[in-house]
Amino acid sequence: MALDVWLNGVGELPYREIADRMEHVAALEHGEGYFDHMWQYWKKLEADFGHIGPWDEVALNGAGLDALIQCLGEAQADAVSLSEAWAVHVGTLLSDPPHALYAPVQKNTLLELIGRLLDAAIRARASGKQLLFLGD
Repeated sequence: MALDVWLNGVGELPYREIADRMEHVAALEHGEGYFDHMWQYWKKLEADFGHIGPWDEVALNGAGLDALIQCLGEAQADAVSLSEAWAVHVGTLLSDPPHALYAPVQKNTLLELIGRLLDAAIRARASGKQLLFLGD
């Protein structure tokens, strides 16, 4: 399961007919660690703008982009103070007995991802476009 992030025109979906007008910003795999780390920030947007997840579709523009930029800025500031690598809880294996599953997260990779998302959100806001979070 993946979550793809696209920069595109308001109301446009990422279909082949308009692919030349869109920009693929990021792909996050659920269970890979980076999506699961960012979940704590995206949850803050859910009540006002929709659930960002690997099964959902959320288009953010205007106030939604403003809120996303704020959350990404917070995520970036928080990540700077973290260690160089850590493990993130990504699920629980339902076995006997059940046990938690973790995935590694590298600080530099996380900061690069946040930077790409933040840059795309700022460009979308400045150009009147949207960021589309599209799960599969």
